[in-house]
Amino acid sequence: MIDHHPVFQFLRTRHWLAGLAGLLHMILVGCSSTPPPPPAPLSKVVSVQAAETAARLSQAGNWVAAAREWQKAADWFTALNDPVQEAMALHNLAQAQKELGRWDSARGNLETAAGLNRGQGQTNTWWRNQLVLLQVDELAGNTNALATRLASLAPEIETQPSAQLHGLFLLEWGRWQIRSGNWAAAEQAFGQAALEFSKAADRRGSAAVLVNRAKLAMQQAQYPQSLKDWQAALHEYEKMADPAGVAAALTGLGDSLLAENPKSPEGIQFLERAARSFRVQQRPAEEIVILQRLITALRKAGQPLAETQASLAAAHANRAAWLETAEQPKAAAVQWRAAADLWNSLSDPEKAQRASATAERLEQQPTKP
Repeated sequence: MIDHHPVFQFLRTRHWLAGLAGLLHMILVGCSSTPPPPPAPLSKVVSVQAAETAARLSQAGNWVAAAREWQKAADWFTALNDPVQEAMALHNLAQAQKELGRWDSARGNLETAAGLNRGQGQTNTWWRNQLVLLQVDELAGNTNALATRLASLAPEIETQPSAQLHGLFLLEWGRWQIRSGNWAAAEQAFGQAALEFSKAADRRGSAAVLVNRAKLAMQQAQYPQSLKDWQAALHEYEKMADPAGVAAALTGLGDSLLAENPKSPEGIQFLERAARSFRVQQRPAEEIVILQRLITALRKAGQPLAETQASLAAAHANRAAWLETAEQPKAAAVQWRAAADLWNSLSDPEKAQRASATAERLEQQPTKP
């Protein structure tokens, strides 16, 4: 699964982060039209500074450090009895944990944030907690929890006035219908989502509808329609200068062409461009998936594999390094083993030996829960 797909990305909630810089400025210097206020309590300054630091780390994709700072911010907001800001910090802590694959921790913090938001009458933010909980359930493969949560939320969404939130929920509902094989229900959900995003003038949401419609068409082997939707999605992501969306759409175009013709030269080119894009974005998990598909396509087309296999070995090594940083040594070791196998097949014993040695070292380390 490509876990950083734009369908997930546009669901990330950053609306709490935007005001942190202004809030800290007001705390430290006050308003220029009034006399300087007395110094703010240190605890207040520390809490907001922690949240600002965490926001910057999240935006930079430094998820381990971001998780630490969001936990620190949440602790301070708890000590200050500020449940709204505590919920904000816990939500973003959970986002970082989701990126790190710590599903149980993410779920627990989202549930806590949702309880705080509901208690404070923060309906929109409560809904955003729920939407990320749906993502966590899906990523963790917890289909029973996902089905239960969707069923419980369906009646409540009818009372939600936000067109954007309606659209986001309908997307998740439609994705579940695809998983369940209910094509007509999925198409209906995506059609309704498109209307809601149009009302909200939400371009990312509208592009996500195109992505999901393209996937639905692929599931039904309707490749001309899938290509049409992927092309439309690519056009939208290009206009928004969204590299993750562009790469996902290029992947979809390649997959559609190769599903129809396993030797399609154009399909191979699309996958090559998608792999390069993910490499530039330093997203080796997605690059690995694309390169594996690309090797299969090249093999069927009778084209050379060595260059792509070398890229795949490097992507495995990059993914392993990321997992080490994320304090997941066992998962990192698996990636180093995969890199070693490829380097052995490419007659590069020096790199293979280093990768194997690193894997052995990591296999002895405990994994952080």
